[in-house]
Amino acid sequence: QDTAGITLTADSSTVVTLTIKPGTGARGAVLTCDQTQGGVASTRVLSGTATFSGCAIDRPGAGYVLVATAAGLPLFETAPFNVTLAGDTNGDGRVSIADYSLVVTHFGKSMASADWRDATTRPWRADLDGDEAVDVVDHSIAVTRFGTSTTVAVAPSDPSAGP
Repeated sequence: QDTAGITLTADSSTVVTLTIKPGTGARGAVLTCDQTQGGVASTRVLSGTATFSGCAIDRPGAGYVLVATAAGLPLFETAPFNVTLAGDTNGDGRVSIADYSLVVTHFGKSMASADWRDATTRPWRADLDGDEAVDVVDHSIAVTRFGTSTTVAVAPSDPSAGP
């Protein structure tokens, strides 16, 4: 399906491949998904939709763009997004008390919370596993990653902004 929701193909023989657009994100970054085989993330279309799950990018960086391609169909690019160090809620390149504090402050909130999109308190940044809720998993990520750092510091993307 394209961005307007129009089904481009509904057959089950079309294979869609997902890659990092060259020149975006961190140099040499690798994308892996549950559907990755032989270093290539690809899946077959089912009822007009190609679904990828469990995707991860191995290096923090700013401005990543993913590209979905399939033979005979136009390519699709995501909006640019940033990849941060797991647990780094504020983009300073380390997991510290500031990150843990944000998780504790927003614990129990979800996308349904009235202030989820508040640009001043940024509760979505405490959602470390991307499930649109700040829960025990996010707490665990902040605790187990506490004290880690990277030389790459980028601000987390705002998932509430949409593609």
